[in-house]
Amino acid sequence: DWQTYVTRTPEEIDAAEREYTYTTPQFTTEQSGYIYIRATDQAGNVSEIAQSLIKIDKTAPTCTISRNITTPDGPNGWYKSEVTLSMNVINDPGTLSTSNSVYYVMSKSTSESSITYPTTPTTGILTQRQSDTTSSGVVWRGYVKDEAGNKGTCQDSSTLYIDTTPFESQEFGYTGGVQTFTVPYTGIYKLEVWGAQGGSVSGYAGGKGGYAYGQKQLTAGTVLYIVVGGQGNSGHPSSKIAGGYNGGGSVKATDDAPSNRNVAGGGGATHIATASGLLSSLSGNTSSVLIVGAGGGGGYKHSSSGYNGVGGAGGGTTGGNGTGGSKGGCAGTGGTQTGPGYSSCSSSTSKGGFGYGGTVGILSHGSGGGGGWYGGGGSQGNNLGSGNSSGGGGSSYTTGLSSAGTTAGQRAGNGYAKISSVN
Repeated sequence: DWQTYVTRTPEEIDAAEREYTYTTPQFTTEQSGYIYIRATDQAGNVSEIAQSLIKIDKTAPTCTISRNITTPDGPNGWYKSEVTLSMNVINDPGTLSTSNSVYYVMSKSTSESSITYPTTPTTGILTQRQSDTTSSGVVWRGYVKDEAGNKGTCQDSSTLYIDTTPFESQEFGYTGGVQTFTVPYTGIYKLEVWGAQGGSVSGYAGGKGGYAYGQKQLTAGTVLYIVVGGQGNSGHPSSKIAGGYNGGGSVKATDDAPSNRNVAGGGGATHIATASGLLSSLSGNTSSVLIVGAGGGGGYKHSSSGYNGVGGAGGGTTGGNGTGGSKGGCAGTGGTQTGPGYSSCSSSTSKGGFGYGGTVGILSHGSGGGGGWYGGGGSQGNNLGSGNSSGGGGSSYTTGLSSAGTTAGQRAGNGYAKISSVN
């Protein structure tokens, strides 16, 4: 037993009010147990044995957080399923024979000062279920303290991103730029595209854009690039008339521009590819193109009814031919699966190409061809007296897709695209 011998101080003058000094044994190592104290005065009087419990714990508890699904089951680090997080606490007793009580919580808070520990000791594994998160994700943290006041922290291995809402479809309207779609999970998807309409003039519409559809197996995380075609412009040819975005054929300005005629640019194609860029820029990487919806040819109006014509429809596998009334000539022909359209007066004039419709030069008054897998031809003759007709439509494309098909002349205005999950 520990014995403490108490000595009277010199200042004491009354035995009834004696004060004693004593030496206390020092304890620095981890332990838990009783010490026993007995005091003896100068007269030899011995006190009863007293006891005191000494508990020293310097070891902080530790914790870990784990997930029931360790690897994300969706692309780009996202989970498609709800995740359960488990917090396991280890309260190392150090050199003590038994551990003291612990209190712990799981929280998304980044600071311990903002959390509240339970008022009674915590036991067992603590769990939390996490469902959908924002695009910023969440990080779960664990906070634990023991009875001695030692504290420990832990956190989940990384930021948690969850979206349990099944993907059904996504639609893409005209933006005048390249749009992207990241495949959310591996499976079969339906791709649909509508090309843009050619420019319209009063009473004579541009050809409507073609429709193409098909299915393809896609792998989670694959990025698709969607370019939606724009409708062709229209107006008087004293200034350039632009074709629609993504390959619509334009009409160059001409000095010989009588006020009795109006022209229009071709409609742009809509396509989906595994590479970024306008359709015409992918001529050296055609395998990246999954599907194309063709644009329609521009309409044409002349004060004489004998020259007026509506634009050729966007294909189909082949684009529609332009028209020029009973007097008009050199209308643009439609693009095909193997080559572009051109002026019906000359196979080398106002010719389209891969991804773009034929442009009308300054030597004639006609309208531009629609964009497509191969674009439609513009209406241009060999001199100012010929031409005076509308442009041809481009061709659509679905090679490499299953359950695929095309329909000519389906879309008015700007183009459109849609991606849907099949399974």
